[in-house]
Amino acid sequence: MALELHNTENPISNSERLKINENWQRIISGYSHLQMQIKVLAGGAEVDEIITRLNEAIDNANTAVQQAIDANNTATQEAIEANNTALQTALETVSQTLVQMNEAITNANVATTEANAAKQGALDATSQAQTAINTMQSLINNMRHQGVWSNTTQYYKNNMATLNGSTFIALQDNLGKVPPTLPTQSNTYWSLFAEQGAKGDKGDTGTGINVKGSLASTEELPTSGEIGDAYLIQGFLYVWEGESWENAGNIQGPKGDKGEPGKDADLTEINQKVDELKTEVNGHLDGIKYAPKASYSATKSEPLIHETWGKVLWDVKFIDTSNFVEGTSPTKIKIPESGMYLVTANVNLPSGEGVRNMQIIKNGTESIAYTSNLGTYVNVRCSISTLHYFNANEYFEVLVYQDSNKTVQIIPGNGLPNLSIAKLGDIP
Repeated sequence: MALELHNTENPISNSERLKINENWQRIISGYSHLQMQIKVLAGGAEVDEIITRLNEAIDNANTAVQQAIDANNTATQEAIEANNTALQTALETVSQTLVQMNEAITNANVATTEANAAKQGALDATSQAQTAINTMQSLINNMRHQGVWSNTTQYYKNNMATLNGSTFIALQDNLGKVPPTLPTQSNTYWSLFAEQGAKGDKGDTGTGINVKGSLASTEELPTSGEIGDAYLIQGFLYVWEGESWENAGNIQGPKGDKGEPGKDADLTEINQKVDELKTEVNGHLDGIKYAPKASYSATKSEPLIHETWGKVLWDVKFIDTSNFVEGTSPTKIKIPESGMYLVTANVNLPSGEGVRNMQIIKNGTESIAYTSNLGTYVNVRCSISTLHYFNANEYFEVLVYQDSNKTVQIIPGNGLPNLSIAKLGDIP
């Protein structure tokens, strides 16, 4: 805040006195304006000290001005000039105090802005941590096997189902969306979790019987059958021996005596076991809540040259509790401690001819997950989700491949590419 004051001259005339009085009124008005700013700021001890100093300067200046005015009316010209000098000194003192007050207000505003920015950063970090915890809780709740896949079953993300002997894990909630047919390992809704093993060698021909059912009498037996075919007739087993039905004897024993009523079950041990399991489960949940985890995105990859694998650069961090990604090597995801980890990666690649492949490579050589997609007229999404046991200080990288006869880049946007990793346990 700047004050515009009249310049006064000697000798002190009536017009000069009027200038002095008007200067004083302007200073009083400026002081009132500063008091209003101070009330809005609600400043600390430093502002209170300046206010005290300002009040003292105003009181001293007011006394000096009044004395100067009284002296101007009765004193000699020499006394008037001396009083005018004292008044000018008081005005300068007040002006300097007002400048200091203005600087204090500016510093307080800067400190308030920085405090608000720090508060928002803390709120953002808290929100990201809560999102990661909710994601892990959803993973725990939904990671269970739902049996053989059915088009009438509602599946949720991370549910597992078996189709044609192989197990698939759901990438998102779905109903009636069939898992891919091998060798295709993933589609929009499912990703291969465990592939069916090779069929074993055929065993030797065994001997035995094949009970076909029950009949009321021997007259209902068919005229022939296969070796080992059998029927139950009134408790007796009739077996086809190649030429006729042979009675193998009574295979139903006589009805036994009624047993004594059983005693009430003692559930003490069972209840104790249930309590122990609850404690163990809660311990695992706490361990997962604070386990190492990270979530990253990428803005680019190595140039994807025709028929060449390129690494994705994970240069955008959302959350990282254990420094999974090192700044000098943003392609490498370094494992902080041994355990079972869930790794999920999604990448968008340009459309076009040929195939679009993605794989996860451990320690630069071992492929631990792989997916393949055909190029289309729209962008191609490659997705991988895998559970794998890592030792501490091992690392993995996400590589992509295309053979469209041109060099391309990954396509960032709409939350892609993305990578998430979380430790689930310590037992391989």
